[in-house]
Amino acid sequence: MKISRSQLFNNNLDSSNLSPLNFKNCRPFLIISTPCGIGKYKFHKISYDKKNNLIFEYKIVDEGNSAITKIKHFLGNYYYLSALQLLYASNHKL
Repeated sequence: MKISRSQLFNNNLDSSNLSPLNFKNCRPFLIISTPCGIGKYKFHKISYDKKNNLIFEYKIVDEGNSAITKIKHFLGNYYYLSALQLLYASNHKL
């Protein structure tokens, strides 16, 4: 199932139609372009937020370059995704 950007950010997606098998395409690494540079993030853990929503936590991979140092300083060491955002990112074609 493809998830459109508007469905993802406007919460118009019917999550009851999502199959757990959709997670098979998820990768343990994410490459994220930020205003501070490009960061590589590795899957860290799955948890729940205060509203009991599933959250996927990724930790930045410290490669010792200036972009990573900048990202860590301004944005922090972790990147959080909801299940729907992770599904969208895993289905995104470059």
